[in-house]
Amino acid sequence: MGSIQGGLNYMKRKQKRERTNYAPEQAAMDAIERSLSLEDAMGEFLLSKQAERVAERTIRDYKTHFRYFRSWLDVSYSGVRLADMSSKMVKEYISYMSSEKMQYDDHPTRSLRSKPGVVGLSPMTVNVRIRTLRAFFNWCYRDGHIQSNIVQDVKLQKVDNDKIMAFTTEQIKKLLAIPDRSSFSGFRDYVLMMMLLDTGLRIGELLGLSKDDIDFEELVLTVPWDKAKTRKMRSIPFSKKIGKLLAELMQENQDFGANVKKLFYSAYGNELSVNSIDERLHEYGKQAKLEGVRVSAHTFRHTFAVHWIKSGGDPFSLQKILGHTDMSMVRRYVRLTEGDVKVKHRQYSPINLLNK
Repeated sequence: MGSIQGGLNYMKRKQKRERTNYAPEQAAMDAIERSLSLEDAMGEFLLSKQAERVAERTIRDYKTHFRYFRSWLDVSYSGVRLADMSSKMVKEYISYMSSEKMQYDDHPTRSLRSKPGVVGLSPMTVNVRIRTLRAFFNWCYRDGHIQSNIVQDVKLQKVDNDKIMAFTTEQIKKLLAIPDRSSFSGFRDYVLMMMLLDTGLRIGELLGLSKDDIDFEELVLTVPWDKAKTRKMRSIPFSKKIGKLLAELMQENQDFGANVKKLFYSAYGNELSVNSIDERLHEYGKQAKLEGVRVSAHTFRHTFAVHWIKSGGDPFSLQKILGHTDMSMVRRYVRLTEGDVKVKHRQYSPINLLNK
């Protein structure tokens, strides 16, 4: 009996050891089985960002960047699960964007999709998408959906800090001469371009404005916190000429009904999208035969900033108007205009007065 009981005890100990040795592997497998799919994880990530009251434009950008990333994964790693994602895959995607991706081939703006193909996205564009992936996978790691932080050592690409495109005065004149101001759409586009030049607003912020955000007496507009990219309300002055143009446009808008609140509408009374505006601006640029500069709403913003610095405006006021959270972008504008500052110094230095 003793030997039989001893044998039974041995078998129990052996089975216990086997179960103990198997447990970590089984736990890992179970975790993978329970893990979210990549699609579901992206959906939960977007919900979490919406709960944090992240700007609507940022949410749209996240969705767009996820779509690009999933399209690449479908070709390169078809059927990959979130738990299978690795740092190597993310870096391969970054390499693809830099050296293989055709610019504009999947852009939502039709006129941009028709542009001659250029291989490789700009470092600035690549960095925007890297930031989205880092935000997503950092969230996945913090919430326990992946076992390691696969973007911990993923770096941003180096960017030519001085490469900021802005319109020259001559280019602005050519652009503003293109819209047919006798038509509603043409006049609306003219007012929109003038406002971009006068305020430096982001296009999403401008399209989000309502007539209640405009103070015609003080000549100040207010960007509501829920329309601002930084989620902070700010006030921006505008010129008397802009006030007159806005008043005229708002009068035109009354044809769409008494409940009209926004400033900019399509000819059919629908709200305008950022992509539709960029497409129209791109077309105006083609008609004006502008070369060497990207014709987009954001180029108007750069133009406002560069002109502000060139004209002697102070950087801190510019930061407030543009809604930047720090001075890094403003410093780029300052560096871009250093040549003009040197010219002004030669003209206005008190030393020059001694020679007169």
